[in-house]
Amino acid sequence: MDLYTKIVLSVIACALSVIAWHNIAPIPAQAQSPLISRVVICDGDNPNRCASISPNGQLDVATHPGS
Repeated sequence: MDLYTKIVLSVIACALSVIAWHNIAPIPAQAQSPLISRVVICDGDNPNRCASISPNGQLDVATHPGS
């Protein structure tokens, strides 16, 4: 690869980097609440069918028959 090609490719790479990083702003981290949020995993077709925690502390998720 000759010097001209290396320079042109370097300029293109620099320009693409500037374009990629131009509009990036840091996302401010903020907590909504110091409390722990409860998360419930349920079936989309049957909202009354949800995952549960077994007495030994494991997550029990029932699967659909035939899956």
